Amino acid sequence: MFAQPDWFGPGRRPGTVRPRSLPGWIHTAAWSGVLAAPGWLLASGGRIPEMFIWLGAMGLAWWHDLRPVRQAQRAARRDDLFVIDEQTDITRCAHNWLRGVLRRS
Repeated sequence: MFAQPDWFGPGRRPGTVRPRSLPGWIHTAAWSGVLAAPGWLLASGGRIPEMFIWLGAMGLAWWHDLRPVRQAQRAARRDDLFVIDEQTDITRCAHNWLRGVLRRS
């Protein structure tokens, strides 16, 4: 709906996303406020069943809002294909792989 794929990057777990730009952080903060503020007001008023209904419904809406972002990330992963043929410099590939492994640790 409103989320743009370039605002988010892949999350730490499969199928999750993380904000990687200011609009992504603003989008996340806005959805967190939409979830938390009415939920807190309902809970403080003693309306616990309504709070759980609100959190469930808005959680599904947030999940649906981020669906195009997850689909774009899956498509990008699917298009990421590396072919080793006679022209490939294997030492360069190993160097890039090792650099990526060391950066993650």
